[in-house]
Amino acid sequence: MFFAGAITLVIFWSVTPIASAIFTKSEIKRTVLSVGTTTAGLRPLNDQFSAINADFMMTAYETLWLGQDLPAFTTADAAIAPFDVEQKI
Repeated sequence: MFFAGAITLVIFWSVTPIASAIFTKSEIKRTVLSVGTTTAGLRPLNDQFSAINADFMMTAYETLWLGQDLPAFTTADAAIAPFDVEQKI
């Protein structure tokens, strides 16, 4: 009985530090040249008036008053057209 407990302790003392080293998240920075393209464009101004519906207004309300996350490619100060990486150079 004593040996089973001792073996269990040794296993946990050795496996736990190794497991944390394996699953540790770390940031790796890498620079890759690539060609980017926009995946969506802005609509002409005349089309935008008809495209703004209740969904748009609800998203604006949720963001401003309820503190929800901003949509993708958007900050509090600016928004850019969504883009995608076309190919690697």
